Amino acid sequence: MGCGTPIAAETGAFFGQGLGPVWLDDLICSGNEPSLKNCLSKALGTSTCSHEQDAGVICRDIKLVGGTSPCDGRLQVLYDDHWGSVCHTGWGLDEAAVVCKELGCGATGEPVSYVGPFVGPIWMSNIACTGNELTVRNCSFTGWGLSSCMNGLYAGVICNKIVKKGVVRIVVTVDPGIDVSDPNILKKLLDKISKVGKSQGDYLANWKTQPDGKVFQEIPTLQVRTECNREQ
Repeated sequence: MGCGTPIAAETGAFFGQGLGPVWLDDLICSGNEPSLKNCLSKALGTSTCSHEQDAGVICRDIKLVGGTSPCDGRLQVLYDDHWGSVCHTGWGLDEAAVVCKELGCGATGEPVSYVGPFVGPIWMSNIACTGNELTVRNCSFTGWGLSSCMNGLYAGVICNKIVKKGVVRIVVTVDPGIDVSDPNILKKLLDKISKVGKSQGDYLANWKTQPDGKVFQEIPTLQVRTECNREQ
C-alpha cells in the first residue's frame, strides 16, 4: 500500500465493521511477502469469521534515521512511495515537538541539523508548525518536492528532552571571498559554540535559519571618511 512503517496490528473491527465476504483467515506472514495473498492462510473465501473480528493496521509515514534510537535522528518522510529528507530551513522547536508527539517519543524535542547531501529526494522545506498539529504533514511548507535546501542542512530531532529556548546573536567577521554559510564552516562554528555551552551545563546549540535559507546575514562594513581643514 506504500503507507510507511507498520506500528500496530488491530483486531476486533478497530476501524469499524466491513461489508461483504471475508476472504482471508488465519494469516501467517514472515513480513517479506509482496502481498497478503502470498502469506499462508486458509483457502480464499473459506473463513468463518464475522466482521466483528475484522483486522486493521496503523502505519506511520515518518521516521528518524541515523540516530541512537527511534526517537532521535534525521527526519525522513514518505511521499509518492519514496522516503525523502526534510530541509532544515525553518526548522525549530515547534516543528520538533510535532514530530516527537507524532512518533510517540514525548511532547518536546531539540531540533538538530545534519550536513548533506543525502541519497533520495528532499520532500519538505520551510516547514512552519504551531506545535499543535497531529502530524508534520499538517504544518505549512513550500510544497512536496519544492526545495533547493540552499544551506545544505537537513532537519533532525532529539526527542524526550526538556528544552528551554534561548536565542544568541553572533557576529562573525571573515575575510573577503569566504562563505560563512558553507555547511562545513557552519558545523565547525556550531561545534565550538556547543563546547562552550557544555562547559557551563547541559546545553544543545542549533542554528536558526532565516527566510532566505541562510544562517548569517551579510552586513556591509560601514566606511566613514572624514576631512580636516587646518587653518594656515
